[in-house]
Amino acid sequence: MSDRERLAALLGAPPHRRSPEAWTPLERELGVGFPDDYKEFIDGYEPVRINFHLHFDHPAHPVWSLGKWVAETVETYRTLDWPGPLRCPAVCLGGQAGVLVRSRQAGPGGAMTTTRGSVSEG
Repeated sequence: MSDRERLAALLGAPPHRRSPEAWTPLERELGVGFPDDYKEFIDGYEPVRINFHLHFDHPAHPVWSLGKWVAETVETYRTLDWPGPLRCPAVCLGGQAGVLVRSRQAGPGGAMTTTRGSVSEG
């Protein structure tokens, strides 16, 4: 089972389907094509946020627009004045002091996380 299939199993049946034509203007603007299976997944589940770490937006969503997010993210990084070596100000995913999330089937305990030698259920 692929990671996409696992995520779809976790989320359940797609609640809706957006128009696939919504991707064309964004792909043209960015000069890239998104994979068909990615677009199909996003068309069915967007907008979704999982544990504040994984999120999917759609180019046609009135509030959570993928195109708007891409433009704002690019502009933020373009104008950001990095004071020195990039360091994570809080809990990071991966890395020396980071959090490693180990996937587990959905249930009352949620996901299990590990941080610097400790294990907690989330």
